[in-house]
Amino acid sequence: MSTSEMLKQARSIFSATLMIRDRIFKIHTANMNKQIKEVGFAELSVPQLHAIMVIRKRGQVYMSELAGVLGVSPPSASAMVDRLFEKGVLTREHSREDRRKVIVRVSPEAEKDFSEFDKNAMQSFVDLVEKIGPETTRKWCDVLEEIKNVLDQEY
Repeated sequence: MSTSEMLKQARSIFSATLMIRDRIFKIHTANMNKQIKEVGFAELSVPQLHAIMVIRKRGQVYMSELAGVLGVSPPSASAMVDRLFEKGVLTREHSREDRRKVIVRVSPEAEKDFSEFDKNAMQSFVDLVEKIGPETTRKWCDVLEEIKNVLDQEY
């Protein structure tokens, strides 16, 4: 494949990925606006949302681990966690094995709200799958599985 063809394909993938990201952020914004009214959570920034997604995926993380995954300094991660703790989104506690380590989790209240977000996001993708049809969906799943395999090897 020529370099120009590869760049053209990379641009196409990048463009579609941005559209998917925008779709997810649109759902997130709608959910957050609802939460602000109902629960009182303040809006979350993209880095904060990323941190929450990391924590949710792992169930719990040490503060130092979170900083490494996010690619920020431990003080920056700590400041972000402090803000999310104040908003009621995260909980934190000292490890029983090593009191110097802080364990961070998503609060039970916030987890309910994020589960609702997941449900809404999933429905959005169900709608998308219905629109693109079974053949394209199968191809998309095959491609995403291959991408996941490559990315899993990097992380």
